[in-house]
Amino acid sequence: MNWIWLLIGLGTGLLIWLSQRSSVKRLTPIRAAAARRSILLGAVLRWTLSALLLILALKQGIGSGLFAFGGLMSARWLGIYSLKFFPLPEVE
Repeated sequence: MNWIWLLIGLGTGLLIWLSQRSSVKRLTPIRAAAARRSILLGAVLRWTLSALLLILALKQGIGSGLFAFGGLMSARWLGIYSLKFFPLPEVE
């Protein structure tokens, strides 16, 4: 059962990382107020999603919680390493 939480954590972490990446792509200095709202709303949603995942996993036990956390953190590193192959667009 713990390995399922690892996969769920990995999927959730990749979803969060893709959300962060799309937020960074949409940043422009022209619309600073809208960008600030978008970043804050996105951050709150990502934190809520992470907290819900960890709460649900910890209800199953400490092992499930650790595996879910490991999946979240592994997804971050996979996302960072993927920048080598899928870089962010260049600023003009």
